Amino acid sequence: MGMRIEYDRMPPAPLRPNSGSSWEQRQKPKERLQDHTLILIRQENFKPIKGYAEVQYTVYHCDKPIDNDNLVAGMKYALDCFTDEGLIVDDGPDYIGIPKVIYHKVPHRNQVRLVMEIKECAK
Repeated sequence: MGMRIEYDRMPPAPLRPNSGSSWEQRQKPKERLQDHTLILIRQENFKPIKGYAEVQYTVYHCDKPIDNDNLVAGMKYALDCFTDEGLIVDDGPDYIGIPKVIYHKVPHRNQVRLVMEIKECAK
């Protein structure tokens, strides 16, 4: 068993490394992503993962997909929320594996979404 939350969009462009955004330009999107993530987390009754965990992002896109590294970096602040809420010990390499990203092309924009899953596993 693990944790699963779903977003109706990809991480905001200013949070991705290739955006060229300044620290000030990233602040508002970061706060919105974290606030939204905390709402999604608090709607569930997740059990904390005490050991090692894996993160998987499943992307449903209709245009050109975001590169793996940009997607993972763009979701960093969302992952931080799981640490802040005590649901994972830490997001460092001693507790989280390299995130896996799976892509699915969908025909319509209204089907675009991003699913974030965190599962306990053996290191």
